[in-house]
Amino acid sequence: MQDSVVVNPQTFQSLNWNLPNETRMAIMWKIEVMEFEVEQLTLPCPSPCVKHCGIDERMYCTGCLRTGRELANWPKMSEDQKWDFLAELATREPTV
Repeated sequence: MQDSVVVNPQTFQSLNWNLPNETRMAIMWKIEVMEFEVEQLTLPCPSPCVKHCGIDERMYCTGCLRTGRELANWPKMSEDQKWDFLAELATREPTV
């Protein structure tokens, strides 16, 4: 199995490789796709707040279903923690 080589796109473009145009274009397309995928993974997590605040009998916000502690911790959470929390939040039953 051959090892992968990571090449910065600007460096790749400046190299004078003896490659057919189709190969060169395919590599550049793959680099663009990879950059897009990385960009998608690092998007900031949106707040679950829907501006319909109130407290239900379970002590959840009636709009976003977060507890007071979860509301307070939101700004301190990393983006990964926020995305994980949104997935968990989606499993909570809404206030009736």
